Order: sequence, then C-alpha cells, then structure tokens
Amino acid sequence: MKILIAVDDDAESQAALEFADRLIGPGDDVSVLHVARGATPYVAGPFGGYVMIPSSQTDLDIQEQAEAFVERDAAAISSVDAKELVDFGDPAERICAAATEHNIDLIIIGSHDRGAFGRFLHGSVSEDIVRRASCSVLVARSKAEHES
Repeated sequence: MKILIAVDDDAESQAALEFADRLIGPGDDVSVLHVARGATPYVAGPFGGYVMIPSSQTDLDIQEQAEAFVERDAAAISSVDAKELVDFGDPAERICAAATEHNIDLIIIGSHDRGAFGRFLHGSVSEDIVRRASCSVLVARSKAEHES
C-alpha cells in the first residue's frame, strides 16, 4: 500500500506518526510530507514599525526547518525506509495534490480537535483533506484528545 503521512512539528502530528508506524508493514511504500506555509517577509523593527526580511532568506530558513522535520519524522518509521517530501502552500491543498501525484492509497494525518469555534477561526486541515482527497484518509487522534 502507498501511504502518505502528513506531519508538522506538533504533538498531533507525532501521534499520527506513532499510529502510522504501528500500521505500516514491510511491503508498504511510505512517504512523509511536511507542508510549510510561505514566509511573512516583515518582522517588528527595533525602533517600532516593521522591517522587511529578504524573502529568499526566510524561504531558505523555512525550507531547512521543513527538511529537518521530515528527516526526523521519516527516521521514526521503524519498518520501512520512508521517502521525505517537503512542499509549500496551503496544507490541505498540497497534501491532496501530493496524494494524487504519488498515487497514494491512504493519507494519515493528526487531528487538532479545536472544537467548533476553533474550526470557525482557523479552519480544519484534516476535515478539508477528508473532503478533498482522492484516496482514503485516516485521522489519528492524540491520547490527550481521547482522555478529554
């Protein structure tokens, strides 16, 4: 089976990664994907106002950080050598696109379980992926979500 595990640097993604590791078998083809959002080219200046950061440098920093997340998380898959993928843009859109491009059979993602108000404010990447993906989607909940 071709499996895509979408990760971020948060507890929910780590829960999805741990769950996926228990499901993956030796014959599975696994890819780990981190989608980074574009950089904000302005930061607060030392004397008030904002200072523009060269976009290429911030993009490079984000790329390096994303590659580090994916390398760490791909290494956590114990039963197979997982491919490492990094993309930029809207997470739901890029995860669904990667699933289509790589002929993925199953996407595994974590859930933030923000509640109705949080979803209204921030949206829900996992819900968007479930609606838009061309394959099956497994949304793994963290143990903390189970206990609440």
